[in-house]
Amino acid sequence: MDKIAFIFPGQGSQYIGMGKELFNDFDIAKETFAEANEVLGFDLQKICFEGSLQKLNQTENMLPAILTVSVAAFRVYMKEIGYKPTFLAGHSLGEYSALTCSGAIAFADAIKLVHKRSLLATQVKGGLMSVINGVSLEEVLDICQKQNASGEILALACQNSIDQFVLSGKEEAVVHAEDQIILLNGQATPILMAPPFHSPLMKEVLPQLQEELGTLTFDTFQFPVVANATALPYKGTDQIIDHLSLQLTSTVRWFDTIAFFQANDIDLTIEMGPKAILSDLIGSRTGLTALSFGQKEDRSAIKERLQIVSNRYVPTIITRSLAIAVATRNRNTDNEQYRLGVEVPYEQLEQLQLELEEKGMEPTEAQMRQALTWLSQIMRTKGTTKEEQLRRFQQILLETGTEEQLSDFPFCHGVSIHV
Repeated sequence: MDKIAFIFPGQGSQYIGMGKELFNDFDIAKETFAEANEVLGFDLQKICFEGSLQKLNQTENMLPAILTVSVAAFRVYMKEIGYKPTFLAGHSLGEYSALTCSGAIAFADAIKLVHKRSLLATQVKGGLMSVINGVSLEEVLDICQKQNASGEILALACQNSIDQFVLSGKEEAVVHAEDQIILLNGQATPILMAPPFHSPLMKEVLPQLQEELGTLTFDTFQFPVVANATALPYKGTDQIIDHLSLQLTSTVRWFDTIAFFQANDIDLTIEMGPKAILSDLIGSRTGLTALSFGQKEDRSAIKERLQIVSNRYVPTIITRSLAIAVATRNRNTDNEQYRLGVEVPYEQLEQLQLELEEKGMEPTEAQMRQALTWLSQIMRTKGTTKEEQLRRFQQILLETGTEEQLSDFPFCHGVSIHV
């Protein structure tokens, strides 16, 4: 039985028309773009499908666009195939996509966060990034060390493979490094319009990013996510702010991430994004099978390989209600109210799930409605805002594919379900 990892790309995977095929073929992809448009307040869908490449390549458009297509691909996969991953990992911006698809960050929050991060990055002036091929890690580190010793700012932004890297820093430092790479018979390709991500230059906007992260509520992980900065899985949601802060200014350890996959017996990586950019990199340099769900021909191969019902991941109203009940922040200090309004209904949810598991049954519609009623009681008792409650219900219905079946649930009545 395959052990698989989902991988999520960053900048460089964008192109005009990205996501359009998924949009045309799957309603859940349409809903994903619709929510992104609503959250951002502008037509991201039009930029992706019809916009100029120059406009799409603007950081504040490009990164939310890649996030949206990646989440759309993931949602389509989970509905159409559902074979669950062992790990998720994303390259640079892709770490935000991975955290979103793991359930740790709500999509609406991720879109706002990534857009804010993009705008902050554009405030950092005088920087440059460049893709380096055909030299060794030792040679790249030696160049960085010597230039930093001379007062320049140059950082190893990404180690993508044994012989592909990304440099980031002050423009003159990167250009100087490119000249040295060419003298070593390597290749250097500047990344046009890119802020100097993953370098010390980003420290000037780090406090604003941390402030934005501090406003979010994180949920429990449905799947383990491997962090860029450590090449190891997050231990819990309490690490999200620290890891994403570190990621902004330090090296993306992608090569080490792939080594982690191999050490943990991953057989297959599936790229959730516009192109097969990471898959091509993995497939040409490792023994892993790497496919891209964004490519139609690969989708057929993935379906054929993974249509194994016994390992199909289908979240239910009950399991998602349990997860959200735990993840929702408590603002109620009255112990008796908490016992009656949180502990009792949570125990009822747990008992219902246990009974279903013992009988090997799926919940009936009546049981699903009862579970939502218990979850509503838990959130109200915890002091959750009406806006947050609505978002949670929308999230559950979309993730479980019950939007139409339960659209008349009292709390969601008359609301367009798109999470």
